Amino acid sequence: MLGKFGLGPPVASLSSRGLERLSIISVQMRVIEQVEIYIDREALLKPRQSLVVGVSGGPDSLCLLDCLIRLNYRPVVAHFDHRLRETSAEEADFVRQVADTYGVPFELGEGTVDGAKQSLEEAARHYRYRFLARVASRRGIERIAVGHTASDQAETVLMHLIRGAGSSGLRGMLPISNLGKWVGLAEAENTFLVRPLLEVWRQQTEDYCTEHGLAPRTDPSNQDPRFTRNRLRNELLPELRTYNPRIQEGLLRTAKVMAAESEAIEYFVDTHWKDWVNFAGEGVLELKTGALFEAPLALQRATMRRAILQLAPEIRDLGFETIERALRSMQDGKRMTLRGGLDLLAVNGRVYLRQPEAPIPLAEVPQMRSPEAQPLRVPFQVELETGWALIAEEIGAEGEIPSGADEVWFDASGIEDEISIRAPWSGDRMLPMGMSGSVKLSDLFVNRKISRPARARWPVITCGKEILWVPGLHRSRHAKVDRGTRRIVQMRLLTPGEMVN
Repeated sequence: MLGKFGLGPPVASLSSRGLERLSIISVQMRVIEQVEIYIDREALLKPRQSLVVGVSGGPDSLCLLDCLIRLNYRPVVAHFDHRLRETSAEEADFVRQVADTYGVPFELGEGTVDGAKQSLEEAARHYRYRFLARVASRRGIERIAVGHTASDQAETVLMHLIRGAGSSGLRGMLPISNLGKWVGLAEAENTFLVRPLLEVWRQQTEDYCTEHGLAPRTDPSNQDPRFTRNRLRNELLPELRTYNPRIQEGLLRTAKVMAAESEAIEYFVDTHWKDWVNFAGEGVLELKTGALFEAPLALQRATMRRAILQLAPEIRDLGFETIERALRSMQDGKRMTLRGGLDLLAVNGRVYLRQPEAPIPLAEVPQMRSPEAQPLRVPFQVELETGWALIAEEIGAEGEIPSGADEVWFDASGIEDEISIRAPWSGDRMLPMGMSGSVKLSDLFVNRKISRPARARWPVITCGKEILWVPGLHRSRHAKVDRGTRRIVQMRLLTPGEMVN
């Protein structure tokens, strides 16, 4: 293996200085071998593959870059300047010089991190990964490598353990994961994040840099006690070592055990996904509570977690309590707003999880395809969702006036203003037939027990500023048909499958 890298003669021919050099070489060899074996075992990269490498300038990322170049991969060095330190521009220049030294392409991203809606640490990570994903997409590259080490993995598992995570959290970081889903970029859908150093300890990367003549930059924020990970690294882990000197190795074993447990659970969720969850339209999932609640609790939790992340993949650290509250809400039939603005709600005996404002398919009631107002001219036919339709035509002034809400007659002379169809507006009022005064449309919906999601796209027929008809519910007093009526406009609500005469 020494010959592969051209790193020196047999031990017997070496002086004391040579033996020292061999010691240095052996450390380098161990790291390179570990990385090579890990990449092959986990199928992270293909031989000589192009990839983007996130390089901060610290020992982990410099070690990763050097190893990948020695293993004949073709990296593009990418560095994101978060502008969180006065020296950040100097650090960016340093990484640029590193790339120039190796003769590889360099990409720089810059941005001021906004930590108003999430922790500064989390916001910085999100900015950085979006930048890396864009670099990869622009260059047509499918793999991005970062320098997360076994030490980072141990800290991640400990952090999740403190938070009370399940198997999906305690498995820690994966060797390979889909980055496009997390950063929310459509162009990065097939971009994958790989972590070739997950079995290399931080001390090894530092030794590798020292012994290979690399001069990494030290990030002073790694000592900042405001960040949870730093307190774990600098305070909690040293204390835990007094109980178990090999605590980090123990945490790494936990990650491997939990990864296998999580894989088994995911296998069962994959197998039964269509039995428990139904795609119900763009941004909407129907949760089949009857079948799901017959499954073991661990599978209920895993299914709920996957459903949430399928609709909001940008959510990180999805907590146990969120999953438990969601399951309880499903059982109780109560509405709940989850992280990411997701809605969990029961409608007509069914439970849905949806993205904000995503329309729920309601086959039992008429629903507009779009809430926007559309002008109409008699005669007309309007196609609604799930096979419902509205039609209107002029008929002769004869026959018995209908009394139901699915067919209504209007005096044509009273609706000469522009007719339109739209979804309900806030503050809508109408003059219902058979009632005195005006009524809020919202009160009409409540009195008729129309669910809130169904109200959002219920069709409303208007004439000028007047509401003429809420199909299937009520008509207004406007343009009443009487003995003096000579021309009648008939409007009908057709149920799915009903034939137009």
